[in-house]
Amino acid sequence: MFSEKTPGTGPGEFPSGRREENKKRDIISEVAVIDFQNFIILPDGYRLIPFSPAHVYLYDYSEIERASFAAFPGYLDWLTAQSQIGPSATAMRGGECVMSFGLVPMIPGVLELWMLRGSGLRHHGRPFLRSARQFFDALGTVPDLRRVQLTVHTQNFAGIRFAEWLNFDIEGTLRQLLPGGSDAFQLSRIYN
Repeated sequence: MFSEKTPGTGPGEFPSGRREENKKRDIISEVAVIDFQNFIILPDGYRLIPFSPAHVYLYDYSEIERASFAAFPGYLDWLTAQSQIGPSATAMRGGECVMSFGLVPMIPGVLELWMLRGSGLRHHGRPFLRSARQFFDALGTVPDLRRVQLTVHTQNFAGIRFAEWLNFDIEGTLRQLLPGGSDAFQLSRIYN
């Protein structure tokens, strides 16, 4: 019917596909240029390094986290892919990994947060926690960012408290989402 391909009207493309893809790329660019070293002010003794999948093996996980990882045999491959899509980093103190995290663009204006934290996070005190909150507060300056979201196992009480302390709100329960049929909470932080 058409003699020439009209941009955004090919198979599987929505008419606004290119415009939306360009917006998504702009948001990805804004997030990708975040220099975590300068974006987050860490307490003395802490430093950020680029995330490596090897960091997964350096945490002391809770029983719930270990069970979830065991039920998800491709977890390390999935996490590696996630860490390459958007910016990611690991906070260290001395030789100890305190927390690893990254942001994955989902759709324009929406980022998915992934986070690994060992049971030792609670021993790092308020200065480190304030730095984490400062990071999520500063994300509000990213143009066109509306939402950051994450999922947390419903029995991961420390993870839920930490997310709520970072001003994430529980939106609802995702039934049987996790490996083994466990439920998760969907949490989000909305930016205006």
